[in-house]
Amino acid sequence: LKNNRSQTLLQLFGKFLVYAIYIAGIVVALGCFGIDTTAILVGAGVVGIVVGFGAQSLVGILVVSFWKRSLL
Repeated sequence: LKNNRSQTLLQLFGKFLVYAIYIAGIVVALGCFGIDTTAILVGAGVVGIVVGFGAQSLVGILVVSFWKRSLL
């Protein structure tokens, strides 16, 4: 069960890393073409904060459920 969880988390982290590299590459490429990327980065930050606040209760529930399962 723990091996399955760690494999899932590794896959999730790998996909997150790939998408982060793609987005960073797009932002750098837009900057090379002379497009101001400040607004894009600020918008992404605001979206990240909104998603973080929205997912706060969900993450709390997941952490508590993992904690209870690991103690059993």
